[in-house]
Amino acid sequence: MTHHSSPHTPFRLPCFGRLAINTARLLIATTLTATATCSVASAQEVPKSFKIFNSIHYKGTPDLSRYGLLPLNLIYENRLAAANPDFPKQYTYSAASIDTEARAAEAKPGQIVSLDLESWGRGPGAIEKYAMAAREFKRVSPASKVGMYGYVPLANNLLYRAIHEHSPSLEKAWIRVQSQVSPVAQAVDIFMPSLYTYGPDSSAWTKMAQMAIANARKQNPNKPVYAYIWPQFYSSKDPQLSKFIPAKLWRTELETLYPIADGVIVWTTSRGSIEFSTSMPWFQETLAFMKAHHLN
Repeated sequence: MTHHSSPHTPFRLPCFGRLAINTARLLIATTLTATATCSVASAQEVPKSFKIFNSIHYKGTPDLSRYGLLPLNLIYENRLAAANPDFPKQYTYSAASIDTEARAAEAKPGQIVSLDLESWGRGPGAIEKYAMAAREFKRVSPASKVGMYGYVPLANNLLYRAIHEHSPSLEKAWIRVQSQVSPVAQAVDIFMPSLYTYGPDSSAWTKMAQMAIANARKQNPNKPVYAYIWPQFYSSKDPQLSKFIPAKLWRTELETLYPIADGVIVWTTSRGSIEFSTSMPWFQETLAFMKAHHLN
């Protein structure tokens, strides 16, 4: 005799069928959870590429590569340009000087180059000369990866003031300056904006850094941004007497830059009598930051 189930009677699985389905569901759920957990773990384990370059010039500063800081070939103006006999503090464009430094850079393969040219001002003619210098350097040393101190963007101290003083006119002035920098932006391989601490207003510094790096990405999203930072408050009049930034503020600046930049160039002046020590609070915070992000 053949048995047919009534159309009004729900079909019931045998116990072993229900067990198999429940087991399968549990296995799928466990697998999905494990996969998600592994994905999160993997994301946490893979550190972001973020480089810290050593341009520390305090007296007695040793080779810091053992701590994970990378060397930087910073070339100052007095080596890239010719002295002006009529104005000793100014320099004239010199292809010969640039070529000499470019050839010397060939002996440091893999080390990025930072050109520091400042005395020509900010006008369109001056900015074109800065771009010419970068192009000439790369013509002689095409393998070098070249950036220029303070570019791109330029004049971020003006942006800090605009934010701190709530001044739309200063912000507009900063924006106007950026409209002139495209020749340098095109000539360099790396953007190296100056993001020094221009005052104690940490929220203004944070907003300045965010706006400056967003501007650099807008100029060219494919070029890395290595920001110049300095563990002392900026002072153009007497840099050797500038006070050190509180260690917590220094760490905040590093953490602010970590997600938005590709690295930092830690610069200090060589003037004055400051002796380097690995126990300096700002340096200890740098090491703690690097350890927290698996950078060393």
